[in-house]
Amino acid sequence: MSLLDEKEIETLENLEILLSHWNVKYALIGAYALRALGYNVEKGKHTNVIVDIATLPWTVKEAKHEVFPPRDSVYLKDYFEFIEKGVSLHIIPYTSERFKKLSIVEYELPNKRKIKIGKPSDSVKMFAEEMKRYKIEEIGEYKIREWLDKIEYWKKVAEGHKDKEFAESCKQALLEVKTYFGFQ
Repeated sequence: MSLLDEKEIETLENLEILLSHWNVKYALIGAYALRALGYNVEKGKHTNVIVDIATLPWTVKEAKHEVFPPRDSVYLKDYFEFIEKGVSLHIIPYTSERFKKLSIVEYELPNKRKIKIGKPSDSVKMFAEEMKRYKIEEIGEYKIREWLDKIEYWKKVAEGHKDKEFAESCKQALLEVKTYFGFQ
């Protein structure tokens, strides 16, 4: 059972329309995704969307940690129209091969459209992989600890939701990331 409020539902309806318009393969992850699936997490401040980079309607020369539509393009106009409604959008590029590893579920919105959501246990694994693409010098210890706190929070939520698979994925992600960065 979804825990989304009216504003969150409106955000997801607008997001689904945008991504369908772009005809991109995607999966929503993070707080909006978890709340749609009934997890009692804090409301998200932004939307996180993993995209299959090969399906973006623009060319990306170098896939970094986040991509944006090209300057002076209709896609940038679409992007700004979405975020002007009050929620930022993080577009996280994945290769087609990596994207295929993500299990996707669909959530039906009140407007009868369906938004694609990354399965939480897969999403946290991929979040950990994403974190390990950074070096501590690039983003600082504070940001890494913030992300670890987020995974710890998700683990507690998963345990409260009785989702053993998601809780175990969180536990494994914490171990991997702490080991990678040399944290205790």
